[in-house]
Amino acid sequence: MTGASVDIRPGETLQLELRGMDCVDCVVKVERALAQLASVILINVDYFSGLAELQYDAEAITPAAIITYVARATGFGVKALTTSRSTAAAIVTLPLSFSTMPPPEALDGFDTRFGSNPHIIEVSFPVHIDSPYRPRDVLEQFKAFGAELVPVGSDGHRDMATHDLIVVGVRTFACVVLSIPVLVLAWANLPYRPVLYGSISVGLTTLIQGVAFPIISSACHSIVYLHQADMSVLVAISTLTAYVFSVVSYAFEVAGRPFSPPFFETSALLVTLIFLGRTISAATRRSTGSALRELRRLQPSGVILLSDEKEAQPQSLDSRLIYYGDIICIPPETRIATDGLVVSGSSDADESSVTGESVAIPKQKGSRVIAGTLNLSGTLDVQVTQLVHENSLSRITALIKQAQSSRSPVQDLANKLSAIILPVAAFSACIAFLVWVIVGRYVQYYSITSSSVQALTYAIAILVVSCPCAIGLAIPMVISVAIRIVIREGILFRSADVLQSAHDIDVLVFDKTGTLTQGYLTTERVEILVEGAEQIVSALVKDNNHPISQGVRRYLDTHLSAATQYRGGIVTDIVSLPGKGIKASVCGFPLLGGSPTFTGACSHPLSTELQSSGLTLFTVTLAGQAIAFFGLVDTSRPEASALVVELTRRGKGVMIFSGDTTAAVHHLAKTIGIPLDNAFAAYTPEDKDAAIIALQAKGQRVCFVGDGTNDGPALSCADVALAIAAGSDVALTAAGAVLLGSDLRRGVLALLDIAAAARMHAYWALAWCIFYNLFAILLASGAFIKVRIEPRWAGIGEMVSVLPVVAIGFWLDVRWAWRSRFGMRVYH
Repeated sequence: MTGASVDIRPGETLQLELRGMDCVDCVVKVERALAQLASVILINVDYFSGLAELQYDAEAITPAAIITYVARATGFGVKALTTSRSTAAAIVTLPLSFSTMPPPEALDGFDTRFGSNPHIIEVSFPVHIDSPYRPRDVLEQFKAFGAELVPVGSDGHRDMATHDLIVVGVRTFACVVLSIPVLVLAWANLPYRPVLYGSISVGLTTLIQGVAFPIISSACHSIVYLHQADMSVLVAISTLTAYVFSVVSYAFEVAGRPFSPPFFETSALLVTLIFLGRTISAATRRSTGSALRELRRLQPSGVILLSDEKEAQPQSLDSRLIYYGDIICIPPETRIATDGLVVSGSSDADESSVTGESVAIPKQKGSRVIAGTLNLSGTLDVQVTQLVHENSLSRITALIKQAQSSRSPVQDLANKLSAIILPVAAFSACIAFLVWVIVGRYVQYYSITSSSVQALTYAIAILVVSCPCAIGLAIPMVISVAIRIVIREGILFRSADVLQSAHDIDVLVFDKTGTLTQGYLTTERVEILVEGAEQIVSALVKDNNHPISQGVRRYLDTHLSAATQYRGGIVTDIVSLPGKGIKASVCGFPLLGGSPTFTGACSHPLSTELQSSGLTLFTVTLAGQAIAFFGLVDTSRPEASALVVELTRRGKGVMIFSGDTTAAVHHLAKTIGIPLDNAFAAYTPEDKDAAIIALQAKGQRVCFVGDGTNDGPALSCADVALAIAAGSDVALTAAGAVLLGSDLRRGVLALLDIAAAARMHAYWALAWCIFYNLFAILLASGAFIKVRIEPRWAGIGEMVSVLPVVAIGFWLDVRWAWRSRFGMRVYH
């Protein structure tokens, strides 16, 4: 949503923390406020986290101006979390408490932010491997001012969902306490003392209106600054009308000129039930963040740091202070603090909390470990490769936040429905008021005063009982539950769009090496045509991470001896060409390594012979002459065949797009049951991209599953892109979903099934919301004559509309748990 047609310079972003968003309608209010600001592009407002992210033109508007306007237009508490330009360096933030506040010059070179505690400063600084700043050096630098690192969770800061739940819960409790005496005075069989009881009711309901001041304030902000009526306006008009009418009626009664009994209980119960409904919404909002809280609990707060000095003792250290290259000790039965490389020891690691894998993974020297996983039996010494703020756990958390805050296409439908309800409710209230005035006066023969009072109760009931909040909550609720489920299944979404798109997939296209196969190639046959070629090939592949290159490198590392040193020059200008191979130079002559097509060795007899055996070929040519042939074999994933069978049973097309030779691709296709007509070999990245576009041009929706750099273009253009977590950074960046575990069948089927389940439950929730609002408005308007919703009970509408939506969301979780426990497939 844009406020004006302007060009926004990329990289200038602002993240706002919003306090006071106690219902979904608040999101619309923030969006409208930001839409009125020139030079601002709203990226997203997330109700569940209480955050808004936007881009702005720093030359036209300042962050302070944005914050001031949003706070004034919405009435919410607004605070800037980050204002940043794009940078290549990662940012570390340390919350430090000071016994003596440092002078401004001591903070030069650091970004600082003061929190609610004046003695705590969040100090931020860029870090990278060559950075002059190390976290513990920064802490030491401020020791002169009594600086201490604030322990995690002890700074008194609560997430927005928890804060808003506490606030609305306190208001609800206050309303309940104040309403009970009003209800007793109105409904109990007490001696007739209208003036005394009325005075008590006036005082209590006035206090209740004070508790409800945020609703009234929000309504005023909407009218004055946004020039629009939202749900808060309708609720404020209804509650204030009931309250003012009752006060006026009581005043006339005291004056000895009664015209209508006051209904203080209606005003009191109305506000109480509205707050009760908002408390339920706030509790639901907080519950959707359970996945993030569970992940945060996996991050150890402390580590054991080993020193390079032999005599030095291990040191206990806050995990936020470790740095690249540090060696940390991981004792048995403790969680691993950050990503790293095992340099000593052996053990097994339980990675189920991160990848969903139930089988423990052996770890030994050279193995990689993942942050948040559990070291089981032995002691490991691990060299730090990622800091806490950038490790796997942090990246997973960031992806979950991104997915939860993204907008699903179904949400647009929900927003349109929500926008319709308010004018329909207002129009219905006006019509009902006029109709019941006429009915009361000319059908029931009431006085004009009595007819108007009766008609007013119908109008109030309609305004309060209609509730677009449930519609706004329906889709985010289902999405949050679905995201929590896919995390348990070892899948990460970048966007809620994946849920929408995955349900409609017609064709699944797989890369071969590392996707349908295990990606660990062994060399079956080697033909060296030039003496010393082994050394040239070793130099060519030593730094290349493609599975084929790694297979060749493992063979050469095992079989190469010092006696076969190459003496004819050095290999220079090595460049990796995704989907093709590697090119380099030897004494100015071109050196090529890769597929026969790339190196020009297709016509060589050995190439034909090895390909006919179904081997994957790595050929090397120097100055156009073949010098080495390597025939490698890769085994298919054990679950690949079962996956193909199940996808075929569901009516999905299954294809292979691979850069490998035709014989190798067809051999794999026969092994796992894919028709040879659907197995395509010798595809470059551009070929894969073009083939997917061709499928889409035929009206087919395509899911591409890959793991390599050469899969980047295909992943980017597919309707759904699923990357294997063990793959390249390019593949992970291009994919909309990431498979963390190693079970391809489980991951792909879970993606399809969860997408189907999420859509089904989202439509159930929307259907309920539509039915509720139509039926409730008819019931409140008196359309059923003998059955109606009285104003005093209209406030229960928010609770009645929201609870089924919450139940539908959690029912998705329950049904999936049944599926996992009993091995049943409950979605089709």
